Order: sequence, then C-alpha cells, then structure tokens
Amino acid sequence: MIKRFLIIRLLLFLLGFFLLGEILLRTVVPACELPPMELNQEYGFLYYRTDAELSGQFTQGQLANHRSNWMVNNDGWIFPEPYLPPDQRNRPLIALFGSSYIEGIWIEPEQNPALRLRENLNNNYDVYNFAITNSVPSEHLVEARYVRDVYDPDVYVFIMQPGYLIGSTDADAERTRFAVSADTVREIPPTIVQRTPYDGLKQLVRKSALVRYFVWNLRLASALSGSTADDEINAINVQETVYDDSTYAVALQVAHYLCQHLQEEHPGKLLVIAHGDIYSSLDPPEMDPEGRIIQEIAPQYGIQTIYLTDGFHQEYVREQKAFRFSYDMHWNAYALSVLADIIGDGLQGILASDHPENSASDMPNR
Repeated sequence: MIKRFLIIRLLLFLLGFFLLGEILLRTVVPACELPPMELNQEYGFLYYRTDAELSGQFTQGQLANHRSNWMVNNDGWIFPEPYLPPDQRNRPLIALFGSSYIEGIWIEPEQNPALRLRENLNNNYDVYNFAITNSVPSEHLVEARYVRDVYDPDVYVFIMQPGYLIGSTDADAERTRFAVSADTVREIPPTIVQRTPYDGLKQLVRKSALVRYFVWNLRLASALSGSTADDEINAINVQETVYDDSTYAVALQVAHYLCQHLQEEHPGKLLVIAHGDIYSSLDPPEMDPEGRIIQEIAPQYGIQTIYLTDGFHQEYVREQKAFRFSYDMHWNAYALSVLADIIGDGLQGILASDHPENSASDMPNR
C-alpha cells in the first residue's frame, strides 16, 4: 500500500514538473522552435513543409538569450514574402542559393539578405532566397533545376564557403551528394524514407517545449560529446587549412562537374559564384584552396565570381565589428547585411560590364 502511494506521488510530481516545464518554456524562457523539413522527391532536395508551422521563434542558450522569429513562405523557404511564378512578376529575378548561414532563421524576417540585396539594386530586381540549412553545392545544383523550372530566374548566385566543394562528397542519405572516382563524378540522390506509424509520435514529441529545450537550447547531443560552440568554430578553421593533394584533386573534379552542369542547364542566364568567408583581421586575407579552384575553373564555363572574403576584410578594417554571434558560428545580421552589400556591388559591376556571354547584363524589366 505504501509502495503504491509512493509511486502515485512520484507520478504526480513528474506530471507537475512536466506541466510546469511546458508552461515556463513557452512563456518565460521560450524553447527553440524550428520548422519541419521534407524531401522534394522529384528533384532531390530538402526544404520546409508548407502544411506545418509557418512561423515560430528560434532561440538559443540556456535562458533563450538569442531570440529571432522565422517565417516559411508559400513554397517552403525562409522568407517573409511569397514567391511568384514568372507570369505574376514584372521584374527580373535573382535567385540566391546557400546554407543556414544566409537562409534567415537566426535573424528577423526583415533582415533577410535577399531583401537587403533587392534594396541595394534599387528594387529593379526581385530577389528570392533559396538557401536551406546544411546544404552544399551538390544540393544547390538540384535546387537550381527546380528553381529554373518553377521560377525561371535571370540571375543565379551561389554562395559557397570554404569546404563546401569537399562537403558535397560527404555521405548523407537525406541529401543529394557527389560520388567522385578517378575520372568521374556522379550524383547520388537522397534516400526516400518511407513513412512509418512512428512519424506521428515524432511530431507529437517535437511539440513538447521540454524536448525542444533540451535538444536545441541545451544542445544535448553536443553536451554529451563534450563539444562547445568554440569547438565548432575551431573545427571550421581547421577544415579550411587542412587540404592535401588528394583533397584538392577531388575538389577540382567537383568544381568542373558543378560549373559544367550549371552552364549546360541554364543557358543564357547570368551565373555567379560568390565564394569566401567572413574575415575579422586587419591583415590582408589569403584565399582558401577552394576559392582558388573556383577562381580558376568558373571562368572557363562563363561563370562570374565574387570574392566575399576581401569585402568582409575591407568592412572589418573600417568598422572592426564582429560578424558572428558570440555563442555560435553562424553569421549575425550585420554580417548578412555586409554580404548583401558585397554581392550587390559585385552584381552591379558585372551587369554594367560588357560580357557577351551574359545575356542578363542588359535585362529589360518585364
């Protein structure tokens, strides 16, 4: 009898703890919310579901010190405005491709770099942001096919950071990846995961503020492995510098494959690779190995390049302000505004110059 009474008291305590935690982590210290993703099976890339939560609050830290609101638009991208098909637009379209660094979850919707870029170009262009978390050039290639078929952009801008070419060869069953052999590069499509009876349970667990707080705010997996945000940043820096001959050869093959297919699949369009990274030093930057590869290979296929690192360096010399969040490796809102300015200046220079291969250089307003 006493044992049963103790069990009941324990269960009531746990229930009370759970309910109190759910209330506190939805009001006082809001747990992180992230939009659920799904696979576009026809093209082979991940984007956000439009039949689930279309807005939420992204938070980081034990006390949710960082808070930003996100919005998923009508086509499953982080953007505060709907994307329109060609027959509903009256301006040329610039499409941006990149990873979580530029997609916009970490910032407020009005700080999206695509909006800043549109403003920099005097609102003469529509600018759509097709960046998605964890994506690399292998996935940008298939995303661009989808964007071509649905939106028909006039300008494609691919934002690539150091390590992204090699990152396209990493094993990831959920994403399109490149398989590189001695003389060929093959696209490996993502594995289509069949729905199971447990999917509903996963979605229910995801709605728990306690679960989200432990997984995303406290970074439970990283904490158990002993890693910190500084470790993640240091790992990126190491990845940028450790580059042997075999790695360079693989990146070179990937660059040729990527640029060749972009040229063949988007004829008559202006293609731009904006490559590099933020740079917080007064010393002049040295271009990373993948940057040198892009600078060498892209022009062979009529693709223009913009070197981001140099622009970030010039901005840092002037302002000496931080480009990253203090607690995470992602770029902050200031860095994304600088990114939009660098790309805007680069595009204006390209569009104003006389490049016969770029039919978009004198694009009329539709």
